[in-house]
Order: sequence, then structure tokens, then C-alpha cells
Amino acid sequence: MKRLTNIYVAILFILMQLHLLGQVHLTESFDSGNSIPTSSSNAPSTPTTYTTSSGVWTLFKAYRHGTTNFSAPYALRLLKNTNEAPSYAVTPTINSAGTLSFQAYGSSSKPIVVYKSTDNGSTWILVDTVFTGSGAFQYCSVTINDGSVNMKLKIENGTGSVNDLNIDDVEITSYSAAPTIQLSTYSLNSFGTVIAGENSQIDSYSLSAYNLTSNITVKAPNQYKVSLDNSTFLDSVIVQQSGGLVSLTQVYVRFSPPSAIGTVIDNIQHFSTGASTQNVSLSGIAIASEPTQQSSLSFGEVTGSSIVINFSVGNGAKRLLVAREGSAVNWVPLDGVIVTGVDNNFSTASTQGSGNKAVYSGNGNSVTVTGLVGNTTYHFALYEYNEGTNNSQNYNVTIPNTGNQTTLSQPTLIVNPQTLSFGNVQVSTTSEVKSYVLSGHTLSPAVGNINITAPDGFQISLSQSSQFASVLQIPYSGEVLAQTTVYVRFSPTITSLYNGSVSHSGGNASTVNVVVSGVGTSPAEPNVFQAEDGVFVGAYVSQKYSGYTGWGYADITDRTGSFLEFAFRKNTASTETVTITYSNGGSSRSYQVKLNDNVLGTLNFPTTGSWTTWSTVTYNVTFVSGINRLSFNSTTNNTNANIDKISLTGETAVPVYKLTLLKSGAGTVTASPMQAYYDAGTQVTLTATPSAANVFYRWNGTEVSYSNPTSIVMNSHKTQVALMNDYSGYANFPYEANPRGFASLPGRGYSTGTTGGSGIGNNVIYVSTAQQLMDAMYQRIDANGVSNYAPLIVYVVGILSRDAGIGEMVDVKDVYDVSIIGVGSDATITGFGLNVTRSKNIIIRNIKFASWSDDAISVDGDDDPNKGNHVWVDHCTFTYTPPPGYPTASGPDGSVDITHAVDLSTVSFCLFDNTDKNSLVGHSNSNVADTAMKLTYHHNWFKNSVQRNPRVRFAKVHVYNNYYTNNSIYGVSSNMEADVLVEGNYFFNTPIPTETSRDGSPPGDLVERYNIFDNTGPAGTRGDAFEASQYYSYSLDPASEIPNKVSVLAGSGLFDFSNPDVIIPVELNKLNISSKENIVTIEWSTSSEVNNTGWEIEVKNQNGVFIPLGFVDGKGNSTILNYYSFTDNSEKISGLYQYRLKQINFDGSYTYSEVVSVDINRVLTYLLNQNYPNPFNPATTISYQIPVKQHVSLVIYDVLGNQVKEVVNEVKEAGTHLETFNMVDVATGVYIYRLKSGQIILSQKMLLLK
Repeated sequence: MKRLTNIYVAILFILMQLHLLGQVHLTESFDSGNSIPTSSSNAPSTPTTYTTSSGVWTLFKAYRHGTTNFSAPYALRLLKNTNEAPSYAVTPTINSAGTLSFQAYGSSSKPIVVYKSTDNGSTWILVDTVFTGSGAFQYCSVTINDGSVNMKLKIENGTGSVNDLNIDDVEITSYSAAPTIQLSTYSLNSFGTVIAGENSQIDSYSLSAYNLTSNITVKAPNQYKVSLDNSTFLDSVIVQQSGGLVSLTQVYVRFSPPSAIGTVIDNIQHFSTGASTQNVSLSGIAIASEPTQQSSLSFGEVTGSSIVINFSVGNGAKRLLVAREGSAVNWVPLDGVIVTGVDNNFSTASTQGSGNKAVYSGNGNSVTVTGLVGNTTYHFALYEYNEGTNNSQNYNVTIPNTGNQTTLSQPTLIVNPQTLSFGNVQVSTTSEVKSYVLSGHTLSPAVGNINITAPDGFQISLSQSSQFASVLQIPYSGEVLAQTTVYVRFSPTITSLYNGSVSHSGGNASTVNVVVSGVGTSPAEPNVFQAEDGVFVGAYVSQKYSGYTGWGYADITDRTGSFLEFAFRKNTASTETVTITYSNGGSSRSYQVKLNDNVLGTLNFPTTGSWTTWSTVTYNVTFVSGINRLSFNSTTNNTNANIDKISLTGETAVPVYKLTLLKSGAGTVTASPMQAYYDAGTQVTLTATPSAANVFYRWNGTEVSYSNPTSIVMNSHKTQVALMNDYSGYANFPYEANPRGFASLPGRGYSTGTTGGSGIGNNVIYVSTAQQLMDAMYQRIDANGVSNYAPLIVYVVGILSRDAGIGEMVDVKDVYDVSIIGVGSDATITGFGLNVTRSKNIIIRNIKFASWSDDAISVDGDDDPNKGNHVWVDHCTFTYTPPPGYPTASGPDGSVDITHAVDLSTVSFCLFDNTDKNSLVGHSNSNVADTAMKLTYHHNWFKNSVQRNPRVRFAKVHVYNNYYTNNSIYGVSSNMEADVLVEGNYFFNTPIPTETSRDGSPPGDLVERYNIFDNTGPAGTRGDAFEASQYYSYSLDPASEIPNKVSVLAGSGLFDFSNPDVIIPVELNKLNISSKENIVTIEWSTSSEVNNTGWEIEVKNQNGVFIPLGFVDGKGNSTILNYYSFTDNSEKISGLYQYRLKQINFDGSYTYSEVVSVDINRVLTYLLNQNYPNPFNPATTISYQIPVKQHVSLVIYDVLGNQVKEVVNEVKEAGTHLETFNMVDVATGVYIYRLKSGQIILSQKMLLLK
């Protein structure tokens, strides 16, 4: 038995050795985890041992030397010797060695000698000599192939007293008896674009081998050639072995495509009998020849919305037409890249950056470009190109033919406002009169009439008090209809919900509408109370089933705690019979009956057979003298009866209405008279008294008013909220009413993008406690959508704290079509978070989340994107104050985590302040369902946040125009084959701005472009991610503008989102200021305009007062991207200048933009701009700025880190500098230019195309 055990042990040992054959068993980068000296003065003068992460090394005259050229921050430097023995480094003891490899650097190619010892260094045996790179690190490999135990290797400076040498990234593989082929790399850099029939530049790698029994065959894939002498290139070559060994041999490679077939990705194969085949991956793009003659362009018919462009054909097979509004085209296509999003409708064509759009691609000679705005100049550029198959395009971008044309002015009618709501009006009576303003310009013919038609139930007039009719005709002359007030009244004839539009047509203009709505209610009968006039908690007015008597009925949700309450006043106490009209489907159901919150008993509602059959049930109630609140309460989560009305039998009851007073901000609110309930028709005066630090902004709620005090008439239950803010810039948000990015797209059952609780027939509630919010969400649960609830807006007022009964998270679970919006500047959720699970079409906006204990917002789709989609988190603040002794940013978990297949969602304009784990996208490495997710993050401020900004697994995520400051671990991380596009962001003081793996997760793809990296480490990238413009159109702000823009727009409490009736006339999405010498240029753009007269440009004078400087006309009404600019040429002295835009509407109302500043003759920050032109050939210009006079280094490197050109190496004055240079002797490719000024290092990429 003992002998058998020994055999087992021997077999196990052999298996272990076989497993270890050829495996790496020592690596060392010398970067961290050791005490090796970091200065030459401390280099050991006698052999000294140092413990590193790989073991105990012995060093003589060697130290860690700082490097930025390879595997920063350190390499090991072997000093040159004078009278002493050569410097060296001895490895830790190893058991067997296959190969020793390392990167080596010398000022020129210098020798490094390798020895081995099996007696602890008493005897050293020469193995081989290798040579360093010349002025760059170079891969070196030595074959040891020794199975001895207790072995050490010595790496020695072979130059004697000539040179210091650097080594880095040492790797030792285990001894292997099997035939083994080793390569210096397993992939080469892309060969870029190569014209079919021509040859690329030559690249190379090295190979070595041992224990071979046959020669090595090196076989190139189709389209590529290999060589051993860098002269004769073949489809395959043979590398001779000698004694089973192949010493380090260079293999040369070139890309030689015979035809234009686009991207070619393949492998060079290396095989020998018994050895594992080794591959080197290759990539290149085979493109067609470049046309030599451009097409010219001319213009045909021009209208107010289209332009015909004709081409006289050049000598290319096809041509690409690019258009831009307002400014010259400043984008060029890239060879080998298919231009996507081409559309002759300018408004729907995808932007290629900075407003440039491709409007034609083909072999024709004419195109009609549509979707244009009247009286607007469009610029065009035409590029000739050839192509083969796939992405093989070769564009002639040299001096394209260009031109511009201005569209004709379009006849236009304008109305403001665009909606009027009349509320409840009794049948056969007339509402109060409301009005709107109608105007028009460029009408045709010059003299004519505008026809106005009102829908059923509404009348219109030009007089406030008479001559109302369903049709009006208004004359105009001189092509203009001056601003005209049109009065509207509502006169319902039946009990019903009225919705319609007042239409306006004529003058050859497109028809415009004013949407009008109202509810026709039954004439008041004594002691009859309609359910739709009651107090609702978890109940809604519905018109789904016919047969009701008012304009709707009460649908009480199938949740415990939901109820409907009727309120009235009795002069004397009495016992009466209450008759309830209801429908109950096919089952009997019960309600608990309460009077003034006291339980009276349970009332059964028998079946009515169907929901459209209505019946009655009675209940005897003893009413009190005074206010009576009679309620019907759900005590089950099962279906409840629908209630139409109640009637009483005793003395006439007087309807009473409840007034709920709330406030946002510090101060007090009062009502005069001050009562809990008011008789119908009572006039009440509301007064808001803000604290000393606050100001009154407006009344929000059932009625909106900017007057204080203000009066209301109690003809319904009302909630009024006083907004008293401590932020002087508080105003309507002037930039966007709807989401951008993936949340804006239709899909997953929604025909439009994310709308939340807005829409026809929506309900509005106000919550001021966490319990109220939790109850409201509980009562909305409808997992399968069978209840078809109307949209709901929940306005959060004040601070919602985690009171008794509130857990770590409040569920927003199995709900849909809900907005949760903070009112005013202080709406806060503290101590708990929102658990948004299996929910769709959800908006969370203008809320501060503080000190949560799990997640602030968790969005979970339960691994089904059809259950979780269209979530928009906008203008929220996430901040965490840690307990004493905790790290500065130590929040317990995510600020906004989006996982388990949630799709089509956006996080925008949020402030993540002093938080840790901000936003996890994708639950775990195993949650493959997260591949379905498509998300957008834009204009967020990640301020002093640690990590996950976001961290992405599996999903497609577009991260653009965000501001990153002081993120102590990393910014954006892509993992598990995620596709992440990071563009137009500004990163400051972030050691790892982007990366492609984290905590052991397999990597994801990440593309970064147009970003600014200020005092950061290098950006990690991988793969090709995706193009967001293939999914939606968006306008990218320059990264240089992001700090100023995002720092004043991101977060909660800055703008008013709580008035759904506010018309946002202009969506301003870009505001930039720049200066050159004394000339200041202000540029801005809009994504839509309504009734926009234009902009008055204002500048702050020496007395601190803004004064007018000039005016720029607006587009009136527009739904496409428009660009504007204004130049201030006035004389200026050195100093800070502040500007703002005053956007003026047709009715004279106006809104101010944010204030932008420019410092004349003084630069405050370091900045390295993108070179121009880019791509270029051969000359280009780089601009940069420095705030102080100091030494500047501007150097060009290739992608391997080799220096190509030194542009600047001298002291420069503070300010902006331009450096123009050419790279006529350098090959096509991607290059990196790096600016070093003081301790600041900035870098950008550029593309040389020849």
C-alpha cells in the first residue's frame, strides 16, 4: 500500500509539472510594493537585497528611475560603472526557467548580458547577450530552457562605463520540455488606411523558440505579407531552428490589399510540429483610390423650407454633401469610415458634430434638401469619393467646393399661450373669459384673412364681453397680422370632459392651434354630491365605463387605505339615509364607512353584473351640526366598486371645500379667513411671508399666481404652495422640457419618449411627508397594467425625512406614467431612497437626496426591459455627510444605480457631491440580461465623488458633456463587453478618467473623444463601442464650456419645474464666450423656439448694472437646431467682463440666460485645444494657454510612446499661444501631442492622413 501511495504521489508531481510547463511564474514592474531606492545617490554600492512583490532581488549599483515612456511610473536603472564591477540585478530564486523577457532602454542600442546560476550565485554561467532599444524601450527575450531548481538569473549592464540602462516589466516563464514558440507581442497596431494595390508602412515583432523538432512556418493572412529581411515580402516564410532553438528573430509585416474591401482583421500564424500555434492579430483598412477632381455645386429652386443643390460631377464614383446652418461647414469625413445618418431632410439628419449634417451621399447630380427654416442661411460642402465594398471609402477632402444659400421667409402664424384650461363648469352656464395673443408675419397674399374655428363647447371673440361665436375672421395687410387678443369662453351643453383645439389658418401659413379643455358638470341638485368633486386618496376620476351621471366617476384603487371623501356642512344634527350610486362588475364588494374619521361600519356593495350597469345602495348616517366628512375606505387589495355620486335625504347640505396650505422655503403662509373647510364660493386671501434670507417667487398648486397676497375662490378642494426661495437666480428652467438621449426615444410600448405623469387627464397630488409618498406609490401598484391608471404627477414639498414606519427604501414598484418632482428650492428626501422596480415612464426631478442608507435611487428592471424602461433622473442633487471619523465620501451605496435590464433611460443635470459609489450600470458580471440596457448620462457634475461615474457592465451607455472634479479613484469604467462612448466631457484632477476594467471584471469597450483631461492620468480605451447618433440626434457642447455651464445648471433647487402650464419658449442648449485680444465673441444655439423675437445682449458695466449692447433676431418658431453669435468690438481694459442674454418673446415677456464671463488679457487655467485642421496633411496648428510665465514643452509622440517631433521647448509668457508645424516626413497614423508646463501635463490625439 505504501508503494502504491508513492506512485500516486509521483504521478501527481508529474501532472503538476506538466501543468506548469511554459507558465509565467515571475513578473516584476518595479512600480510599487518595494523599498528599492528612487535616486542614483542611494543606489547600493554593495550587493543588497530588496523584497518586492515577486520576491527577493539582489541589486548592485541599481535603483528605481522615474519614467513616462514605458510602464510608468518606474523602471529599474542599471548604472554605468567606472572602476567597479558592472551593475546588475539578480532575480529571486526560481525553480526552472523557460524564457526571460523584459523591456530595455538605452540612449542607443546597448548590450545587456544574462547569466544563470544553480548554486546560489557562487558560479555564473553566460546565457546570452541582448540589446536595448535605441532611445526607446524594446522587447528583449532570452531562452534559458533549464529545469534546474534553486536557480537565479543575473541581468547585467554590458556597456561598462558607457551608459546607464533601464529595464522594466521582467517576466520569467517556467521550463517546458514541450516545443514552444514565443512572440514579443500578440497584436500589432492597426496599419490604418491603405489604398488598394499599394503597400502600408512596415511593422515588426520578434519570435523565439525552444525544444523544436522542425522549423517554424510563419503564414500571413490574405491581404498581408511577411518578411525576414525587411526586403522580400511573401505570403509565408520559414524560420530555421538549430538544435531545437530559435534565437530572437525579427519578423516584418506589411498590409498589401489588392482590392478595396474595407477593414481586414486576421492573424499571422506560427506553427511547428508539436508546438502550440501562436498568432499575431492584424488590422487594416483597404480603401479605394482618391478622386482627383471635386464636383462643383450650384443652387436651384429655393423655398422657405428647401433648397435644390445641383452637382457638376467630378471624377469620383460618388459624392457626399454636408450642410450646416449659420456657419461654414467645419467637418470632414474620414477615409475608411461610412458616414451614417445621411438624410436629405436636414431636421432629421444626424449631426456629425458642431451642427454639420450629411444630407446626400450617392452618385447622382442633384438633391433637394428639405426640413429647413425660413430666412436662414445654410452652408454646404461637397466631397468627391470612391469606394469598393464595406468601409472602403476614400474621400477627397482637399479644397471641397462650397456655397451657401438663404431660404425664403415662411408665412407664419403664432399663438401664445398654446393651451387654455377652464376646469369645472356647470352645464348651461358660461365660464370666465380667458385669452391668448395671435400674430403673423410674411403672410401671402399681402392682404387677406385669418380664419379661426373653435371646437364644440367653446366660443371665441375679439371683445371680452360680447360677440362670442364658433368662427371668426380677422383681416391682415402688408403681409403682417399685428398682435391681436382673442378671447375664449367655455359653455358646456352636456356633462362631459371637453378637449379640442382652436384652429388658425390663412395667409398661406401652416395651421396653428390653441388647445382648450374643460369639464361640463351637472347642475347642482340639493343634497346630491358627485364623486368627481370629492377628496381622493388613492382614487382617480375615470370615464372608462359609461352610464355615470357627472363628468366621471371615482375609481378607488385596489389598495388598503385608498378612499373617497365627501364634505358638506349641516346646520343641525340629524340621522339621514345616504344613497350611493355605484357599479361593481360581477362580484360583491365592501367599503368601510367613516364619518369625520370615526368608523361607522362596513357597507356591502352587491354585484351589478357589469361595470357599465349602475345601481344604488343605502346607509343610515347620523350627521353632526357643522362639517361632515363622509368617506368610503378600501380595506383590501382586491378590486373595489366604482362610485358615481351620493344623495342625502335631510335638510339641504352646503358643499364645503378643503384648503391645503404648503410652503417651499423658509417663511410662513396664512389664509384669511383661516379655516379647515370653506363653504362653496368663499373668497380666501393667501399671504406668504418669507424669512429675511428668502424671497417670494410665486403661488403654485391648484391655481398659479405671481401676486402676493393673492385671492382664490373656494369652488373645489385646493392645494396652494408658496414658493419662497433663498436662491436669487431661481426661475423657469430655460433649456429643455423633455429628456435627451435614450430616454427621448419611443419603444417598449411607448410611442413617444419619457413623459412621466404629464398628459391628458393626468392627476396631480402634493406630498410633504415620506408616509404620503409611500402611500401614493403603494396605491399606484398595477403590475400588469390592467387598471390603466391615468398619468400622475407627485409634487414633493419641503423635506421628507425617514420617519417611523419608513424603511431604507420607498417602493416605486410596478407603477407607470409617474413624475416625482420637487417644488421650489428645498425639496429633499433624506435618510431613505427610492426603489424604482419594474416601473416604466418615470421622471424624478429637482429633488435633493441626502444621507440615504442603501441606495438614493435604485432602478431595477427585474431582467426584463419591457418591465423597466423610460426612466429620467434630472436636476437632482446627491450628497452624503459621513458620521464623524468616516472618510469624506463614504456613502453606503449607489446614488443612482441602474441594473437588471432597465432600458431607454437618461440621467441629466444632476450633482453628485461628496459621494462614493455613484452610479452602477449592470448588476454583476453574471447578469447578462443587462446587455439590453441603453442609457445616456449628460451634463452631470461628479464633484468630489470617488468612483462609478458610472461603472458599466454589458450596457450601451453614452456619457457626454459631464464635468468631473476631484474623483479620487476613477471616472468612467467599462466592463463585461459594455459599449461606452465618452465624449465632450471635462475631467479635472481625476487620476483615472476612463478605464476598461475594474476589480477583476473582464474588460468592456470604451471610446473617448473630444474630452479635456486637466491634471489627470491617461484615459483607458478599448474597442470601438457604438455611435450614439445612430440612435438619436444630439448637440455636443465643446468640452471647454462644460465647467462654466454644468457648474451653474446641475443639481436641484435652481429652477422651477413645478408649474406644468409654463410654456418654455426657447430651449437654449449652448452658450459659449471667447476672446481674442479685445474682441469678445458670444455663441449660442437653441434646439427649439416658440414665439421668440430674439436676444438682447447685455454686459455688466463698472457700476455692476447690466446694460444693452446689441440685439440678434430669433427664428420665431422653430423645432430644429439654430446657431447664433454676437461680437463685441468695443474698447476694453484688462479685467473680467460679464455678459448675459435677454430672450424676448413676441408678447414682450422675457427670460435671462446664465451669466458668462471672460477675462480680457488674462488666462486663468491651463488648456490644450484640439489641433486644427484634424485630420491634417502635412501642416496643422495647436493652440494652448497657460496662466503664468513658465517653461513649456510641446512634444509629438507616436502611439508606442516614441518621440516624433519637439514643437516647443522654451519659456512662454502667460496667455494663449499658437504653434503651426508640419509632419511631411512622418507616416499616416494617430499621434499624441503632450503639453508640459510646470507640474501640469495635458495631451490630445491627432490624425495625420496622407
